[in-house]
Amino acid sequence: MVAAMFFRFRPLHALALLLLSGMAVPPGWATNPVNEIATGDIPEGTLGLGFGWRFGQSPYQGIDDISSKETDESSDLLPFYFYEGRYLFAHGSTAGLHLFDTGTFSADAVISYRFDRLEPDRDDYFEGVEEREQSLDGGLRGSVRGDWGKLTLTYLTDTLDNHNGDEIDLTYRYQWSLGKWFVSPFASYVYWDESLTDYYYGVTPQEAREDLPVYQPGSSTIWRVGMNTTYKLSKRLR
Repeated sequence: MVAAMFFRFRPLHALALLLLSGMAVPPGWATNPVNEIATGDIPEGTLGLGFGWRFGQSPYQGIDDISSKETDESSDLLPFYFYEGRYLFAHGSTAGLHLFDTGTFSADAVISYRFDRLEPDRDDYFEGVEEREQSLDGGLRGSVRGDWGKLTLTYLTDTLDNHNGDEIDLTYRYQWSLGKWFVSPFASYVYWDESLTDYYYGVTPQEAREDLPVYQPGSSTIWRVGMNTTYKLSKRLR
């Protein structure tokens, strides 16, 4: 789950933008909980600066939260940036370049921060296990949209030589306004290839022991559903 607050800036004007976004994470899996901030009718050229509060349950045995060993907290406070320009954009932990947009079809080059990680020092059970690091993925995203909603296909691959894997995300999203509410439910099918899945959930022969056997899970699939909402408190405050 993520709660995000933004301060939005336009020439000669400023307003606070409060965004709440929630994602249901399938049991037993860690998926990127922050990947897109759906905002509705935010004008082109808007800049938002703020923070996100990220919390949830870790999929790893003995670790109850998704925070870091560097803090004593059970959640993370993350800096967030929002910008929607003619060519460049930044939506939370995803940013990129608009390649083209016909109104019905669009394509973007994207980079996306991957929050998945395992810090062995957080529980004695993982003694002898190598750290699984967060990473920065890059790729392409194509979308088709109409009155029926928006269908988006995203391909990402590792750019930091950490997991060396690929992810494919197919997401359907529908958006509508209910008075001052903007509501955007979505559903996703996510595919992780063998390298990506093995990196975060596999156990190598060097790491294996009697109570932690060798494990090579291969590729995996994830189903994800969620909803983004915003509420317009006034002309300049959301």
